[in-house]
Amino acid sequence: MKIKELMKEKVVMVRPDTLVEKIAWLLVKYDISGVPVVDGDNRVVGVVSESDLLRQRVKGTNPSFWEFCSMVMGGSLRGSHRDEMKRLMTRSAKDIMTSPVMTVDENADVMEAGRLMLENRIKRLPVTRDGKIAGIVSRHSFVRLALPS
Repeated sequence: MKIKELMKEKVVMVRPDTLVEKIAWLLVKYDISGVPVVDGDNRVVGVVSESDLLRQRVKGTNPSFWEFCSMVMGGSLRGSHRDEMKRLMTRSAKDIMTSPVMTVDENADVMEAGRLMLENRIKRLPVTRDGKIAGIVSRHSFVRLALPS
């Protein structure tokens, strides 16, 4: 089986200049855990995941995004924390993305793609056609594949 038979063709993706705030909204809106970052030619240049967001730190008091979320839930975001988080939200994908990123050609074997993901602890793998993004496959795709039809 080829990976093109398993991939999702509708991919939520962003450009390198997409702001962190918009990326966070896209992850929530589409209930996904990461997005490929593509250039003007739709070539994959990186990936931004929830982990990339949660690891971000802001200046000054230096809370991580995760700590920021905890502060918001506890209602204690004030003063410099709020100002620094606003600055973080104005950073762009190119500032926080994981790059370089592994991709797989649409004609790759499903087992080979799965092995690549497992060995490299990758949660999502952009699928390319002629070097440009054509789809995406995730661990969820493989779980779905394992279910009886």
